[in-house]
Amino acid sequence: MPTKSQIGVSTLRKEAWDKVTGAAKYNGDRIPRSTLHARILTSTKAHAIIQSIDTKEAEKSQGVQKIITGEQVPILTGPLIQDRPPLAREKVRYFGEPIAIVVANSEEEAARAITLIKVKYKPLPLVNSISEAIKPDTPLIHEELGNYVCATEDVFPKAHTNIADEVKIRKGNLALGFSESDLILEAEFKLPHSDHIAMEVRNAMAQILPSGKVLIYTSSQAPSSVQKDLSMAFNIQESDIVIKVPLVGGGFGGKANTHLEYLAYIASKAVKGRMVRISNTREEDIMSAPSKIEVEARLKIGATKDGIIKALEARYYVSCGAYSDTGPRMARAIAAECSGPYHIENISCDSLTVYTNHPYTTSFRGFGHTALTFCIERILDMLAKKLKMDPLDLRINNSLSPNNLSPTQTKISLSNTGDLPRCLISSHTNLYFYR
Repeated sequence: MPTKSQIGVSTLRKEAWDKVTGAAKYNGDRIPRSTLHARILTSTKAHAIIQSIDTKEAEKSQGVQKIITGEQVPILTGPLIQDRPPLAREKVRYFGEPIAIVVANSEEEAARAITLIKVKYKPLPLVNSISEAIKPDTPLIHEELGNYVCATEDVFPKAHTNIADEVKIRKGNLALGFSESDLILEAEFKLPHSDHIAMEVRNAMAQILPSGKVLIYTSSQAPSSVQKDLSMAFNIQESDIVIKVPLVGGGFGGKANTHLEYLAYIASKAVKGRMVRISNTREEDIMSAPSKIEVEARLKIGATKDGIIKALEARYYVSCGAYSDTGPRMARAIAAECSGPYHIENISCDSLTVYTNHPYTTSFRGFGHTALTFCIERILDMLAKKLKMDPLDLRINNSLSPNNLSPTQTKISLSNTGDLPRCLISSHTNLYFYR
């Protein structure tokens, strides 16, 4: 039976009425009475040796049940490169990095005790930008990078550097492509870190039952990943970890990684399995939790005088911040799609994941594609201007078509790409009509 097109049709979401009336329940709306509360002490330095952490006064504070520091949790986590301690040990690598957890009877008591913890730092030189990170004599953010365990086989950290991974894409003959070009244009682009700013801050609760089964209540976008990551980090069978996710109050990729869930489990284990809730303040959610990638790109493009693109050389530097997390995956996505929706016969693209002393990164809408799209579209606008050509015509003339090959040599078809010239013409017509 033919299906009716839903394009242009307003469909009422199942949870819409609950949300607009306030009846919807999120993770922070159901807190059992016996729940303990945890707060995080975060670093006031972006790069420093931790010389000492004095918790004596905090331990005496009213309502405090337990204080945990990184020395009590000697593990490393990470979905690709296991480079991140849940609580910093020996050194901190970004401002806002979790250092200690206070578990108390109430959130107010935990917050009060946090202020009583004294941390002594020895500051280290900062790596505050991508350009600083790739200098030959730059300070190393991860001295043990060459010794870290890689959870996958397709990530290649470079020891004694700040490079977490590098992806190379080659197609055709770059030198030939530029020799056939009448115009060669070069440009650099920078896109800064930014935060997801979901209305609901990140939060999680953990409980360990007498049977050993672990219950995690979280506002995660990726419960299966949380289950897998906790299993790997703490050597627990995945079948013994239950992840419960109610409605999520916004995520945009920022709640796709495992972050507070590690800390909630650690806190619960420290108080013999009792339910412990941990929630960021708005300030912590911005400075301590993972952010969007920062990108610096250098593009060189060659075209004939009638607007046929013959060659593209691109080099992308993707800052994953202090820890790799999914940064290498986004850098890989940028490399794989480096020419955007355009057919270019000769391509060279290097995409490097770089450590800096910024908050570590995670996915953000588009998973890296927005960054490469910005760069390729802007240089096409610049190219059209130099050629004195309509930017739309330039794009139509170079659109991917069936039987073309992508940068990774994937064969293009209508089913995997669609009819791009038709889309461009239709979009232009509709935009002009609605002006």
